[in-house]
Amino acid sequence: MKRMLSGRSVLITGASSGIGLALARACAASGMRVALMARSPGPLEAAAAEIRASGRECLTIAGDVSLPADARRAVAEAERSFGGLDVLVNNAGYGLLAWLEETPAAEAERIVAVNLLGSFHPTAAAIPGMRARGGGHVIFVSSIVGKKGTPGYALYSATKFGQVGLADALRAEVAADGIDVSVVYPISTATGFRTARVVPGATPVPQHATIKVQSAEHVARAIVTCLRRPKAEVHPFPPMRLFAAAVQLFPGLTTRLLAAPRRERPSPR
Repeated sequence: MKRMLSGRSVLITGASSGIGLALARACAASGMRVALMARSPGPLEAAAAEIRASGRECLTIAGDVSLPADARRAVAEAERSFGGLDVLVNNAGYGLLAWLEETPAAEAERIVAVNLLGSFHPTAAAIPGMRARGGGHVIFVSSIVGKKGTPGYALYSATKFGQVGLADALRAEVAADGIDVSVVYPISTATGFRTARVVPGATPVPQHATIKVQSAEHVARAIVTCLRRPKAEVHPFPPMRLFAAAVQLFPGLTTRLLAAPRRERPSPR
């Protein structure tokens, strides 16, 4: 059955730019009450001002999803302001383009903290309220590299795989509570995140040609469709369902297709 979105509440992390901002606009246009979370208050308030100017209700929460206290505070503020939280979208993300052995430990820890723990903390805070209210919807914005690891994005891919495993287990845990759990697998998206940070002085990582680049608005529309008709997996670029199937059927072949060329290994640091 198609769900009506008007009047429902949503908390979106990483909401001041990119997919998060596009989704905030789309949810507000659908009549939802929107809570936006991000680290930078300036861009966050600018996004909220735009939504409020359209006559929609919008709450801003400045905080870092990798910090448990900030995540709990964001969920609590959304629940208090809206009388409960219907939807949580774990969208905040952080990436780095680097060979695995040249990835600084501090950067690796930050990627795991933001992408994986930054999905865990808000979700753990939101589930009790959703369970008490008899339902809800948790969405994880992963990536197609959560289906197949890509050279230069080892840690990023690992966290995106982690989000998939987290969502899969959670889905089984809350199935009897009326809580839906969905994973979104965007391909390359035209956002600031598309140009990942590069380690200064590191060996360049050659990149494969991009089949297609989607807009953040396109991904947001796919997520809103999922809010209306929940499903476990969302592929904003439908042909990637075939790629995901190929990964399962032909893991060796897909690895060879993505494999980086032979290169000189850097000297140990």
